[in-house]
Amino acid sequence: VGSGAVYVGSDDGFFYAVDAATGEQHWRFEIGTPAFSSPTVAGDLVYMGTLDGEVNALDIVTGTLRWHFALDSAIYSSPTVDQGVLYVATHDGAVYALSDR
Repeated sequence: VGSGAVYVGSDDGFFYAVDAATGEQHWRFEIGTPAFSSPTVAGDLVYMGTLDGEVNALDIVTGTLRWHFALDSAIYSSPTVDQGVLYVATHDGAVYALSDR
């Protein structure tokens, strides 16, 4: 939750931003694969991982992809941001530290 919106991945291959008060869809972003990882909001970005190992950073207002990074395994865990570093754990037991920008 951030900026009055709820951010959620789905098994339909899309990631959604929904108004927290009305339930109205603000935007959706096609990821092409299910996303079961809970997203993380930090600053003006929402971070989410997918079952095909993609980490996506999306603009929280527009849903525009700012950057993405391919990892070697599915992402089920929630990304975490601390002091400009995005931490992501994958299904194969690896933990990655990426710049949050």
